[in-house]
Amino acid sequence: MSNSDASGSITTIIEDYAALLRQFDAFSKNATSQSEALGAICVGQPNPSYGEFSIKIAGHTLFFTLTSFLDSDKKLMGAVECYQEKKYPHLEKIKLGRFTFNPKGDTSERELSQDIQLSIEEEADALYLILPFIKKSLA
Repeated sequence: MSNSDASGSITTIIEDYAALLRQFDAFSKNATSQSEALGAICVGQPNPSYGEFSIKIAGHTLFFTLTSFLDSDKKLMGAVECYQEKKYPHLEKIKLGRFTFNPKGDTSERELSQDIQLSIEEEADALYLILPFIKKSLA
């Protein structure tokens, strides 16, 4: 790999990571704006680069955390991982699941009845993406 190839690759990764942060920030704002509809306490992230927000519902606290990885084509992807905080018998976070998304906000999840790809930055899609984790935490 030449220096210009490496430089271009690094620049692309930096730009893609900035896009992932913007997408996650939009997802965080859309998900936490659902507190009244969910009957939950939603705590947004202090700033977009923080990469985590929480939802407290029915005595359960869920954390949604941003991570990133390179896919098989060496393209940067984001992953939203959901953890439930468990306090007894000792404090721990239990992973409930995850979904992935690209820098454009397209997720790995699809709306089941119509096979429509969900977008992390759409408000209705954000609700659709967080509900399975809430349901799992309450089960």
